[in-house]
Amino acid sequence: MTIYLIYMASPALLYLFFEFIPNKSIANNLKAKKFYLFLCGLCMTLMIGLRAPTNGSGDTLFYYNLWELFSDMSFDTFVKFSRTADMEFGYLITTWALSQFFPGGQWLLFLSGLFMSICLCYFIYKNCKNPVLALTVFHCLGLFNFMVQGLRQAIAMCICLLAIESCKKRKLIKFILLVLLASLFHASAIVFLPVYFIRFKKFNVWNISLFGVSIAIVLAFLPLWFDLINTAMNDHYLLNSGSDQGGIVAIFIYAMILIFAFLFPDKDSEDYPLFVCMAVIGLLCMILRLTASGIIERVSLFYAFSQMVLISNCTNKAHGGNQSSKVVLNVLIFTLCLGVAIYKASYSILIPYLFCWQI
Repeated sequence: MTIYLIYMASPALLYLFFEFIPNKSIANNLKAKKFYLFLCGLCMTLMIGLRAPTNGSGDTLFYYNLWELFSDMSFDTFVKFSRTADMEFGYLITTWALSQFFPGGQWLLFLSGLFMSICLCYFIYKNCKNPVLALTVFHCLGLFNFMVQGLRQAIAMCICLLAIESCKKRKLIKFILLVLLASLFHASAIVFLPVYFIRFKKFNVWNISLFGVSIAIVLAFLPLWFDLINTAMNDHYLLNSGSDQGGIVAIFIYAMILIFAFLFPDKDSEDYPLFVCMAVIGLLCMILRLTASGIIERVSLFYAFSQMVLISNCTNKAHGGNQSSKVVLNVLIFTLCLGVAIYKASYSILIPYLFCWQI
């Protein structure tokens, strides 16, 4: 658990390293910020890429073995296999093609870790004013734990992170194509399409009313949407079978982040309403997880990256420019996030976090 918790704290540890270098503060130096994100991305790549395939739920071991099976499989045999495989074709063809050049199963973990870290760091660079807190939220509040286990959906989520930039620039076709590409790796990515339509430049009565009506329509026709998602995912999850496995802590965290975001809005950013609306959708999904179906938690994960942006950017408004208040607030948020990570580690099936040389 020690290495796992050190990694959870690595964004702050690397930040302290930069603070001891003259004129290299990541808050005031763009090159330092890029290099900081590079180092954090490298740590993430190694943490994910060198992990043991036996870690976690067992999905990783399945994909690991499938990669090795593909490495010795001809294209004709692969085509026959893909016709009966209960898995998205985008994932199948990509892993088959890459396995021809990188035959060892560990390559799957390394290459996926590299892709995830690149997408995440790019997202942080584009959207988060405080990369230290953004990465801390990612590591400690559950996204990292899921992404090292739900490999196919994690890849889809990362592609959706790239789609956010198209959403912000109002490039509808590119946004749709990226979401459709993500759905070729995990069909659940289709739930990310509504993001394009909640891209408000500011909060006003009209936009808030429109968003509220949209949420009401979705809830009113929840059984229909649920059937559509089941069809897309080729699954048979039941509505009205809520999960009894926790979720209260996640709901509380979402609620606190939203309250924090409303108390200290990032009015300088025209993308602030987008991430607030994403967080609201994530919160509603977590509530529905308890009352409707546990699988809705999977939907909430596509919207959970909004937590990183809101905590990172609204913190800059909360301390009011006072340097001592800034330090205290940052340390407080970091401590709370690390506390959540320790709490999750106490029951997580990822612990002990083993590396490939330890099995």
